[in-house]
Amino acid sequence: MKNLSYTVIKSISDINSSHTDTITGQCKRVLSSLEKDVSFEARKFVKEIMPKFCKTTNARNIANIGYRYLRDGKKIGLLFEESKEEKSISFEDFIKLDSVAY
Repeated sequence: MKNLSYTVIKSISDINSSHTDTITGQCKRVLSSLEKDVSFEARKFVKEIMPKFCKTTNARNIANIGYRYLRDGKKIGLLFEESKEEKSISFEDFIKLDSVAY
């Protein structure tokens, strides 16, 4: 499974206002809470930061909102999506195993 991580490359005040007008006020508050030059995992963002800004307690709704805000932050140039690192074995390596040779 791959981990999705982001780095904050700009603050919300550095973004052109024509881009920030396309996102909601809550999204602006969430993205402005992120510090510049800080990297974080998307999963930790959704579990630790998003509940502070949401009134709902439904975990699925919080996750949907969190990932949408991360996508919006990437779209306006606030966030940089880092390459995903694999934690499991690739399929090519899997089929080369002696016990699974076909």
